[in-house]
Amino acid sequence: MQEQLERLRTDASFAERARQLRGTAQAQPAALDAFVNPMMRFAAARRREARIARLERAERLEASGWRSHREQVPQAIAGFADAMRALERQVDALRPIVRAELDDVIGLAADETHALRQFIRSTALTIGFSGDETEWFFGEMKGVQFRPMALLPGDPADDLLTLLASLSAGENGLLFAGFPRLTGDADNDAKLEKIVVRLRDKGVTASVFFAIAIVLTAHVVGSLDG
Repeated sequence: MQEQLERLRTDASFAERARQLRGTAQAQPAALDAFVNPMMRFAAARRREARIARLERAERLEASGWRSHREQVPQAIAGFADAMRALERQVDALRPIVRAELDDVIGLAADETHALRQFIRSTALTIGFSGDETEWFFGEMKGVQFRPMALLPGDPADDLLTLLASLSAGENGLLFAGFPRLTGDADNDAKLEKIVVRLRDKGVTASVFFAIAIVLTAHVVGSLDG
């Protein structure tokens, strides 16, 4: 992940678009550790749950041994929630960058060999998502020409914060984490419905993947020198 990040920071095409977007805007993104580290802990528990589910479907006895680790599930849920709050802080810090024009930078990831595509992919794998999950997300982005900001119906930063606040942390099962659910807050849920419907109409799933790709790109834009 670090290697791909350094490669991205020195990529001429990324730097040019990033500086055009940023202009004189001041943004101070926090380090990604507050997001990456709890996500890695969550992913370890999520992989165990996936393994248990496969064993149970196959009615294999080994599942009973794996269930003994389920005391770690509450910690995993807390870790995912911590990671989402870290992403929310990133969005707040990067408001001058989290706007429609960010699509001009994200669009570079349409090239499978571009440093931005490789950085997003390596980060997703580092925090525990599978190669299949990552390619599924890229497939959805290809369908909208890698312009996710154009899909958000309201203020981009506010919509991202709404989505992040609404993502399940795995309360009803770790395998369901990362997808939105109603929060019980009428205003939030009304905004969430608009976001989910707009994305669904364009063939995109409202999920943690969608938010991560945007925030990661904005983070690197905001942290470039000069």
